[in-house]
Amino acid sequence: MLGMPHRGRLATLIVLNEFPFRNLLHKASGNNEISDEIHDRIDDMPTHIAVSNSKSFTSGNKEVKTKKVTLTMVHNPSHLESQNSISMGKTRAKQDDFYTGEGKRHLKVMNIQCHGDAAFPGQGAAYEALNMSKLPKFECGGSIHIITNNQLGFTTNPTDDRSFARSSDIVKPFGIPVLRVNTANPEAVIKVCKFMIKYWQKFGKDVLVDMIGYRFYGHNELDEPSFTQPLMYKEIRSRKTPPQAYADTLVANNVISVEDVQKTRD
Repeated sequence: MLGMPHRGRLATLIVLNEFPFRNLLHKASGNNEISDEIHDRIDDMPTHIAVSNSKSFTSGNKEVKTKKVTLTMVHNPSHLESQNSISMGKTRAKQDDFYTGEGKRHLKVMNIQCHGDAAFPGQGAAYEALNMSKLPKFECGGSIHIITNNQLGFTTNPTDDRSFARSSDIVKPFGIPVLRVNTANPEAVIKVCKFMIKYWQKFGKDVLVDMIGYRFYGHNELDEPSFTQPLMYKEIRSRKTPPQAYADTLVANNVISVEDVQKTRD
């Protein structure tokens, strides 16, 4: 059960949930998904789409196992972070539905919440969901929290949008462990995520990763961010993107060849 805001949502819809790309382009082009026969219809934005589908995952070294997993992304309203408690509630309902009294109930369904670095401490809905996370009738055996930390709230610097150093500091009263990782190091990101899953599986408690990176374009990919953050974006645009930098690392370590990189780019 996945609750997430706008940032990265369309890529997650397409890549992870396999939402048909033509449907997304149809909607992004301004077409209405609601029939013309329905009067006074109001369609929603592409970044609010919800989707649920089932996928098969194969794993195992000694014995190959294939497991069917249903991925559900809840609707995202414009009021950021308000989907957190909804995703937790749906997770608990599914857990109660699937639980047979054997093993750990929370392992039946996982709740993942993605947050923006400014919205997470800035919207009261996030703190309210955290406050409910350990209530007997509401807890869902812990949630996986991911802050996609762009170090920028719309056009606001971190020092101007919160009264504390880290956007993850609001989880301190709840005893939630926090891990920080540089998104420019994809292997470190994978290690941290695997650690989070093992922690959740063993203890059934919330855990948070603060993925510190940046957004290359502006808030809505159309505005010019160097107008408000000139020094930051001068530094960002002087660097290679994480995929480019990681490809160079793989070439230097003889994992792949320059030709392989070129084929991928072509």
